[in-house]
Amino acid sequence: MYNDHRYIINISGEIKHECCQSVPLGYYLEVLVCLAAFSKKKFSITLQGITHGFGHPNVDTIKHVTMHYCKKLGLHSAELQINKRGYPPQGGGEVVFSCNTLKLVKPIHWLDQGKIKRIRGVASCSRMSPATNPRVIDASRGVVNNYIPDVYIYNEHLKGALSGKSPGHSLSLYTESTTDVILSCDNTAIKQMLPEDLASTTTYDLLGYSFTLFSC
Repeated sequence: MYNDHRYIINISGEIKHECCQSVPLGYYLEVLVCLAAFSKKKFSITLQGITHGFGHPNVDTIKHVTMHYCKKLGLHSAELQINKRGYPPQGGGEVVFSCNTLKLVKPIHWLDQGKIKRIRGVASCSRMSPATNPRVIDASRGVVNNYIPDVYIYNEHLKGALSGKSPGHSLSLYTESTTDVILSCDNTAIKQMLPEDLASTTTYDLLGYSFTLFSC
């Protein structure tokens, strides 16, 4: 795995890399986001592999949360484009991460976490029934709408060449506060996991984290 990281980090410019199938692309992106801004050229890399796995943020969380904070640090062109989604074990997903170079990191001053004003999310599934995502969305909204009315969860059902090589489904949720603080939670369904169980686990995890942060 170290060889994979060394291979990526020592090259700037436009790169295409097929990642190890034992970890999701979030494993690589967590490192690249920190280092890419200090490359000599504008950074652009195409990563192929598992976009939604376990133990690391999935690509939806990185796109909607991590990229948001990158822009606040001065990476105004930071972008993660999701071309294909890939679930374990065979993957088949593809993303393109690009960002501008940075000489000085802008500091972020947050003295007030604010109050939650809305909740957004992405329910995605590949090579599964089109009814999977609506079941996830309905179950999640059935919980969070008891606390806040402004909730929208995008439905991304992929098939064909864009759906990767393995079936799977996932849910990524994130809150936005009045002071622009974003808190996120995501989960990928394990084998035979019902859509309602995925929604319940992810939603209550997010509410638990939110209570800890925003009730202080």
